[in-house]
Amino acid sequence: MAKGNVVDSYALYNAASVGKRVVDRKGEALDNISKGVGKIAGIVMAKNKRLNALKAEFPEGIKREFINENVRSGLTEYVTSEKDTYNANIKTMKRFPSFSKKYKQAVEDNNKIKSGMAKVNEDLMYVFNAGQKAEGMRLADGTLPELEDDHLDLATGDIWDRGYEFSRDGVGIGDMATAQESMGENMYKPITDVKVGQARSTTGSDQYNALSKEILDYGVSGGELDDGMNKYYKNKLNGMLDGLSENELRHFYFNGMSDDNTNESSAAYSKLLSMGFERVDVPDEDLDPQGYASAIENNERYNIELNKLKYSNNLSTPELKNQLMNTLADVHTTGQNQYKTKQAKIDKQNKSKEQVTQKSFFTKIPQALKGEYTDDEGNPVKEIEIQIGEIKTRKDKFDNKASFQGQFYFYAYDPTMKRYLQFKNREEYQASVSDGVMKGGEPISNSMLTEQERLDETGVTTLNFG
Repeated sequence: MAKGNVVDSYALYNAASVGKRVVDRKGEALDNISKGVGKIAGIVMAKNKRLNALKAEFPEGIKREFINENVRSGLTEYVTSEKDTYNANIKTMKRFPSFSKKYKQAVEDNNKIKSGMAKVNEDLMYVFNAGQKAEGMRLADGTLPELEDDHLDLATGDIWDRGYEFSRDGVGIGDMATAQESMGENMYKPITDVKVGQARSTTGSDQYNALSKEILDYGVSGGELDDGMNKYYKNKLNGMLDGLSENELRHFYFNGMSDDNTNESSAAYSKLLSMGFERVDVPDEDLDPQGYASAIENNERYNIELNKLKYSNNLSTPELKNQLMNTLADVHTTGQNQYKTKQAKIDKQNKSKEQVTQKSFFTKIPQALKGEYTDDEGNPVKEIEIQIGEIKTRKDKFDNKASFQGQFYFYAYDPTMKRYLQFKNREEYQASVSDGVMKGGEPISNSMLTEQERLDETGVTTLNFG
């Protein structure tokens, strides 16, 4: 068995750091492990700098060998020893009959040697491929420091500095936690236990962006964010957060919104800011040595607090939900302001248009349906005719909170939300209902429905042939 030396830097996983004992000390204040967090944070920062330097030196990919030069001698020693044993077993097999115990033992041992060689080769290939994968990955900001350390060591090839061994079980890598758990009897864990980290995920931000667009469109259409609709969007937000995997939630919490390289849109940034911690730009050391030292010290404190936050057991906190819901409310206000601006413009235009009273009148076609209505020549119809009698029928159903077919949409009253839901047609409504529970439809305010479907029965309307 060939072994390397476990380097001092890997002692960051001892009891004074944030490795194994983090799990054992969850009940204690995180301040108690600040020293360890600071230590690993410094190590990780240095390894990030080394990785960036290697990428700058090898822009087309870090130069790496299938068999790292640092482990070649240890591998040679292992292979030579196994070959000697293999050849000795061959001699035994030649000396003894196939039914003898020694013959069978020699065969079994050689089979173990061959499978061991294959496993070592497989593990070396794993390290090579994992290094390439880690090199090109933009690691999620919520990654635990010790996992980021593994990731960086794979990317740079420095994983071998932890110490290693070759055996018939494959390649083992030095691990202080393993040594502690075995009381010093075993310092190695399988190299395949050292994993490449996870890349940044946009699942959370994508879903939140979609929810933001939905509430914006609702505001633009004139919808009010009353108690019912506020509850509706809170439930959608909670459902979104509950539907994220642990990793997706972690990415969303620490990475912020899509394309935000500063992470200032992240919940983690807001949390730390509320605690009095904020990352600052570092000035040029030669031009402002005092400012440089102050910024470095500040950012080190920030990184320590950030890393402590990564060990939180529950990131989907009421604080996070309130923050996200407040943002949605702001987005809705933006949409409503757009609606009011548009309506003010329309009202101004309507003042100059003629009003008429008649048994039938025209109403403007909703924008979303314009392409579906054409005249006999195939030209888009800008306005269509609605009969007074038809409107009275709808109004009766509306007043009684019954379902009805409008000119453009089908409407069904939801007693839970205490408002009408809009469907493209009756078929769409029927398809969205199972067990008597509505699962689809677009919430629509009464005022908007009245305007859109002309539920008033005055027979007075504004002609718009625009």
